[in-house]
Amino acid sequence: MARQNRRLFASVGVSKKLFLGFALVLLLTVCVALAGFLAIRSILEREAVMSQISAINATFSNARKQEKTFALTEGDDARLALETDLTRIKRLLGQATEQSDSDLDQQQFKRMSAQSEVYRSAFEAY
Repeated sequence: MARQNRRLFASVGVSKKLFLGFALVLLLTVCVALAGFLAIRSILEREAVMSQISAINATFSNARKQEKTFALTEGDDARLALETDLTRIKRLLGQATEQSDSDLDQQQFKRMSAQSEVYRSAFEAY
């Protein structure tokens, strides 16, 4: 078997050997570049989800701050600010659910949306 391969390779000209070598290197380079491109794309998609989650968390933290302000002062400004934040959270969660490709992420966003509605109901009852 090895002899046949040597004979086959020996009968091929130097220019064809060089061409095949460079073609193999080019093919491997394209494969590595494609793998890198797909990895970067995946990272960017995940970063978009993480920035949405960060915006939701920041808005929720602000809502909790407005809730405490309302509990202390019972002012309409704090109540309106809290309701605005809760509406924004609902909108952000809806956008995140629509834009997410992962079923697990969509389920988590839906669960967060349901919990924010429970929070809104508890505040309204307060």
